[in-house]
Amino acid sequence: AELPITLAGVLGVAVGLLGVRWIDAATQPTGRPYWLDFTMDYRVFGYFAAVSIVTGILFGLAPALQISKSNVNEHLKEGGRSGGSGKRASKMTDALLIGQIGLTIVLLVGAGLMIRSFLITQQFDIGVNTQNLVTVQLGLPNARYPQPADRMAFQERLTERLAALPGVDSLTIVSQPPAGGGAMRTLKIEGREMTDANNRLPAVALITVVPDYFEALDLAIRRGRGFTATDGAAGGEAVIVNEPFVARYFPDADPLGMRLRLGTDLNRGTEDLAAPWLRIVGVTPPVFQQSPNQDLSVQPTVYIPFRQQPPVAFTILARSNVSGDSVVAAIRNELRQLDADLPLYNIRTMDEILAQRNWPYRIFGTLFATFAVIALLISSAGIYAVTAHGVGQGTQEIGVRMALGAGRRDILWLVLRHGITRIGLGVVLGVLAAVGASRVLSSVLVNTTTTDPATFVSISLLLAAVTLLACFVPARRATRLDPVDALRNE
Repeated sequence: AELPITLAGVLGVAVGLLGVRWIDAATQPTGRPYWLDFTMDYRVFGYFAAVSIVTGILFGLAPALQISKSNVNEHLKEGGRSGGSGKRASKMTDALLIGQIGLTIVLLVGAGLMIRSFLITQQFDIGVNTQNLVTVQLGLPNARYPQPADRMAFQERLTERLAALPGVDSLTIVSQPPAGGGAMRTLKIEGREMTDANNRLPAVALITVVPDYFEALDLAIRRGRGFTATDGAAGGEAVIVNEPFVARYFPDADPLGMRLRLGTDLNRGTEDLAAPWLRIVGVTPPVFQQSPNQDLSVQPTVYIPFRQQPPVAFTILARSNVSGDSVVAAIRNELRQLDADLPLYNIRTMDEILAQRNWPYRIFGTLFATFAVIALLISSAGIYAVTAHGVGQGTQEIGVRMALGAGRRDILWLVLRHGITRIGLGVVLGVLAAVGASRVLSSVLVNTTTTDPATFVSISLLLAAVTLLACFVPARRATRLDPVDALRNE
C-alpha cells in the first residue's frame, strides 16, 4: 500500500502546483489588489502533508486493529462464504460515507452562496452608464486652500480649463463617484419627529456635485429641476434627493419645496451646528453609492451644490471617445497650469472601480467552487467504491435471489436501497451542518441570506443526483450477473 500512497502524494503535489498557477492566472483580470499573490506556500504544504500522513495512518490503523481483535468464528459466521467484513465494519463504512456526504454538502453550500453573491454583483446596475468613464481624484491642501471660497474659485478655474479638452464628450466634478461611498449625515425634516426609540436620527448619504453633474451622466431629473449656478449661495440653499429618499420619507406626499437639515457627520463624528435648512428642488433616479451590510439596494441619498459646501477632495469624471491615458494626461497638464504641486491619484475607469469592488466574490467564489467540485468527486468515488464492494461481497446472495426468481428490477432496488439511505442521511445531516457553518459567510454575502432556499435545494439535489448516479452504476452491473456464475463465486 506504500507505493500507491506515495504515487498519490506525488500526484497531489503536482496538481497543487498547477492549481495555484491556474488560480493566479485566472484571477489576474478580476481587479484583485496587487498585494494578493497566489504562490505555493511550503509551510502550508508541510502542514497539510503532515495532516494527510497522520490521517492516513490513523484511518489505516483503525481497521487493522479491528481485524486483529476479531473472533475468527464470529467473522466466518457473519461473512459466510462471501468473506464479508461483518456488520460492525459495514456500519463503520456507512457512518464514514454519510459523514463524507454531509461535509460535501457544507462545501457545496458555501460555494453556492459565494457564487450567487458574485452573480448578483455582476448583474447589478449602479444606475450610471460606466462605458468610457474615467475617474481621477484630487485633494486641495488646507494650507493653500483654507476657505470654502478658495476651493470654489479653484474648482471654477479647473472646470473652465477642462471643458475645452479635445476628445472629452462630457466632464463633471463630484465629491464621491458612483459606487464610491458618501458622507453619512444625520437627517432632520422640518415639522417631523425623526428620532427613534434610542433618540437617534436617521442617516443619509451626502454627495456634493457641480450643477451639470446629472446632465453629464445622463441622469434625467424625475421631478422638479436640477441645480443652477446660483444654488448654494447664502439664502439659496438647495438640495436634490433621489427616489429611494422619497419612497422612504415622502411616500404619500410631494417632496418638492420641503426643507431638511443635515447634521452630524457620522464618518468623522463632527456636527455642523450652523447647518442651514435646505429646500428640496428636485428628485433624481437611483444611483448606487455604497452598500451598508453588503446590501446592494440604493440607499436614500441627498445631493448639494458644490458652492454650498466645497469639499477639500473631489473626483473628476470624464467620458471620452479617446483612450483613458490620453484623457488623464490632458487633465494632468491642465492641472499643472493651475497648481503644479497638486497630484492626481486613484486614476481608474468606473469599470475598474466596480471590478475592484467585486474581486473577492469572483476569487473566493472560484476557490470555494473548486474545493466543492473536488469534494463532490471524492464523495461520488466513495459511494461508488462502497456500493461496488457491497455488490462484490453479496454476489452469492444476488445469485440465490435471481435463482429463486427475483427480477432485475428487484436486484436493482436491493442494491440502490442501501445507497439511497446513505445519501438521504448524508444530505439531511449536511444541510443541518451547512445552516450553522454558512453563518460565517454572512458578512461577505451580497443580497443573499445564509439560508438561501434556492441554494440549499439546488445543492442538495445536485449532490443527491451525482451520488445516486455513482450508486446506480454498480447496481446496474449487479442486474447483469449470471446466476450460475454468482453462485459459484467464492
